[in-house]
Amino acid sequence: MAELKASPKWLVGFSDITTLHGLLTRAGVMSIQGTMSSFLAKGGTDTTSTMMRDLLLGKVPRYELPAHKQNITGQASGTLVGGNLCTFVPNLGTQADATMGRDLILFVEEVEESMHNIDRQMRILQMNGVLDCCRGIVLGEFTDCGKEFTYESVEAMLHELLAEYHIPVLCGFPGGHGDVNLPIVMGSNVTIDVRPDGATLQFNIDGEQQQVNTAKITAPATPAAVRMRLAGKME
Repeated sequence: MAELKASPKWLVGFSDITTLHGLLTRAGVMSIQGTMSSFLAKGGTDTTSTMMRDLLLGKVPRYELPAHKQNITGQASGTLVGGNLCTFVPNLGTQADATMGRDLILFVEEVEESMHNIDRQMRILQMNGVLDCCRGIVLGEFTDCGKEFTYESVEAMLHELLAEYHIPVLCGFPGGHGDVNLPIVMGSNVTIDVRPDGATLQFNIDGEQQQVNTAKITAPATPAAVRMRLAGKME
């Protein structure tokens, strides 16, 4: 921990790197969950890559998000922790456990996981008192996740679980394993404001503020998307 704090550098990435984000947060060092730096090295011009470069150059995004029917309204501030859910939860009790504080804003996302496993992981957080320490929740994308329960979506299932905590829940943040993976600053103090007409995610750190309307961001034409179009699976 001392070595990380003595020589802080930006760590950029997501998914398995959730563990490293936790280590840095425990050390008091901010990091960036977002697209892998290899995409930047290839000269990406999509919004995800452009915003990552902007953030590294000191432009701090202030995200404006559209309303989501599974949102829970309210305003809260705290330290942003989390990442890929099934990578984040096993870190409880280890040096990479970023849930040691009392004022947390928890961000989670997943890919190709069943609803019952997502529910299990959230219940583990609940039983360990993590949800009691959360002042708010940000739900990222749940890409290609199962629907074996009667809930219409993962967000609907988590809404039922989180409603009892009476904290704001911001759904539909475009971060995770989807085609759009907007950067967020882990370990930073953030404020979420969830209203009936939309929501805001703001990072309370130094830098030039840049307002970003996520509803206007479109996914890049990735090779996978192109293949799906050729196969007639997308309009």
